[in-house]
Amino acid sequence: MQYLDNGLFAFCSNGKWGFVSDKDEIKIQFKYDKFQQITDSVFVGEINGKMGLFDYENNAIIDLEYDKIIYKPYPHSKVSYAQKGDRYAIINSKNEIVTECEYPYNMPYGDYIT
Repeated sequence: MQYLDNGLFAFCSNGKWGFVSDKDEIKIQFKYDKFQQITDSVFVGEINGKMGLFDYENNAIIDLEYDKIIYKPYPHSKVSYAQKGDRYAIINSKNEIVTECEYPYNMPYGDYIT
Protein backbone atom coordinates (compact mmCIF):
# COMPACT_ATOMS: atom_id res chain seq x y z
CA MET A 1 0.00 0.00 0.00
CA GLN A 2 1.16 3.51 -0.80
CA TYR A 3 -0.61 6.75 0.16
CA LEU A 4 -0.73 9.26 -2.71
CA ASP A 5 -0.81 13.05 -2.42
CA ASN A 6 -4.35 13.18 -3.85
CA GLY A 7 -5.99 11.24 -1.02
CA LEU A 8 -5.99 7.88 -2.78
CA PHE A 9 -4.17 4.75 -1.77
CA ALA A 10 -2.33 2.57 -4.29
CA PHE A 11 -2.74 -1.12 -3.54
CA CYS A 12 -1.26 -4.20 -5.15
CA SER A 13 -3.55 -7.23 -5.31
CA ASN A 14 -2.56 -10.44 -7.08
CA GLY A 15 0.37 -8.62 -8.67
CA LYS A 16 -1.76 -5.77 -10.10
CA TRP A 17 -1.96 -2.16 -8.91
CA GLY A 18 -5.16 -0.19 -8.44
CA PHE A 19 -6.35 2.82 -6.48
CA VAL A 20 -8.72 3.02 -3.53
CA SER A 21 -10.24 6.08 -1.82
CA ASP A 22 -10.03 6.75 1.89
CA LYS A 23 -13.68 5.55 2.01
CA ASP A 24 -12.61 2.11 0.74
CA GLU A 25 -14.09 2.69 -2.72
CA ILE A 26 -12.16 1.23 -5.64
CA LYS A 27 -11.45 4.23 -7.87
CA ILE A 28 -9.34 2.36 -10.43
CA GLN A 29 -9.47 -1.40 -10.83
CA PHE A 30 -6.41 -3.53 -10.07
CA LYS A 31 -5.01 -3.89 -13.58
CA TYR A 32 -1.65 -2.12 -13.77
CA ASP A 33 1.55 -4.16 -13.64
CA LYS A 34 3.41 -1.03 -12.51
CA PHE A 35 2.58 2.59 -11.89
CA GLN A 36 4.44 5.79 -11.11
CA GLN A 37 2.71 8.75 -9.54
CA ILE A 38 3.72 11.86 -11.44
CA THR A 39 1.50 14.52 -9.85
CA ASP A 40 -1.65 14.43 -7.79
CA SER A 41 -3.58 14.43 -11.08
CA VAL A 42 -1.67 12.01 -13.37
CA PHE A 43 0.26 8.75 -13.23
CA VAL A 44 2.17 6.54 -15.64
CA GLY A 45 0.64 3.07 -15.83
CA GLU A 46 2.09 -0.08 -17.38
CA ILE A 47 0.19 -3.11 -18.66
CA ASN A 48 1.90 -5.96 -20.52
CA GLY A 49 5.07 -3.92 -21.08
CA LYS A 50 3.33 -0.87 -22.58
CA MET A 51 3.02 2.47 -20.83
CA GLY A 52 0.58 5.36 -20.97
CA LEU A 53 -0.35 8.44 -18.97
CA PHE A 54 -3.63 8.45 -17.05
CA ASP A 55 -5.63 10.65 -14.72
CA TYR A 56 -7.09 9.33 -11.48
CA GLU A 57 -10.48 8.83 -13.13
CA ASN A 58 -8.65 6.24 -15.30
CA ASN A 59 -8.92 8.33 -18.47
CA ALA A 60 -6.03 7.84 -20.89
CA ILE A 61 -4.21 11.11 -21.50
CA ILE A 62 -1.55 9.32 -23.55
CA ASP A 63 -2.57 5.92 -24.89
CA LEU A 64 -1.08 2.73 -23.52
CA GLU A 65 1.22 2.05 -26.49
CA TYR A 66 4.71 3.22 -25.53
CA ASP A 67 7.70 1.23 -24.32
CA LYS A 68 8.50 3.95 -21.80
CA ILE A 69 7.22 7.33 -20.63
CA ILE A 70 9.98 9.61 -19.35
CA TYR A 71 8.16 12.37 -17.50
CA LYS A 72 9.98 15.72 -17.23
CA PRO A 73 13.39 14.18 -16.57
CA TYR A 74 15.25 17.43 -15.90
CA PRO A 75 14.70 20.08 -13.23
CA HIS A 76 12.34 22.77 -14.52
CA SER A 77 11.77 20.75 -17.68
CA LYS A 78 8.61 21.47 -19.67
CA VAL A 79 8.90 18.41 -21.89
CA SER A 80 8.55 14.69 -21.38
CA TYR A 81 9.22 11.83 -23.76
CA ALA A 82 7.39 8.75 -25.00
CA GLN A 83 9.63 5.96 -26.30
CA LYS A 84 8.97 3.32 -28.95
CA GLY A 85 11.99 1.19 -29.71
CA ASP A 86 15.01 3.47 -29.85
CA ARG A 87 13.06 6.58 -30.89
CA TYR A 88 11.24 9.21 -28.86
CA ALA A 89 8.24 11.48 -29.23
CA ILE A 90 7.96 14.76 -27.39
CA ILE A 91 5.22 15.37 -24.83
CA ASN A 92 4.57 19.06 -24.14
CA SER A 93 3.77 20.73 -20.82
CA LYS A 94 0.03 20.09 -21.43
CA ASN A 95 0.69 16.31 -21.58
CA GLU A 96 0.07 16.19 -25.34
CA ILE A 97 2.16 14.14 -27.76
CA VAL A 98 3.37 16.75 -30.25
CA THR A 99 5.71 14.70 -32.47
CA GLU A 100 5.96 11.18 -33.82
CA CYS A 101 8.51 8.79 -32.31
CA GLU A 102 11.22 9.93 -34.67
CA TYR A 103 13.92 11.48 -32.52
CA PRO A 104 16.91 10.14 -30.62
CA TYR A 105 16.88 11.01 -26.90
CA ASN A 106 18.03 14.51 -25.87
CA MET A 107 16.87 16.21 -29.04
CA PRO A 108 16.84 20.01 -29.09
CA TYR A 109 13.89 21.90 -27.62
CA GLY A 110 11.59 23.97 -29.79
CA ASP A 111 8.32 25.88 -29.80
CA TYR A 112 6.36 22.67 -29.08
CA ILE A 113 7.12 22.82 -25.35
CA THR A 114 4.38 25.25 -24.31
